[in-house]
Amino acid sequence: MADRRQIRKTFVQAFVQAFVQAFVLLAAFVAVAVVAGAASFSAVAVDEPAAAILGVEWQCSNMVLFTSCTRVRHLQPAAQRMGRDVHRVRPV
Repeated sequence: MADRRQIRKTFVQAFVQAFVQAFVLLAAFVAVAVVAGAASFSAVAVDEPAAAILGVEWQCSNMVLFTSCTRVRHLQPAAQRMGRDVHRVRPV
């Protein structure tokens, strides 16, 4: 009986040791991945903003690595759109 207990104890110790080694290896892999990801995010540098490349009629917003741009229409006063004289003073 003593032999079986010793074998079982040795098996459990080996299993725990293998589990701990696997956990440490996984933790090291995750740490390397996080550092590499952070380095790649900081390495992506845009020399010129997208709005400057596209022109004044575009408005762009950045979020991490993604840039979203929308076209902006400049509004004209209603009187100007309707062809009225903008400088005419209206009587009170």
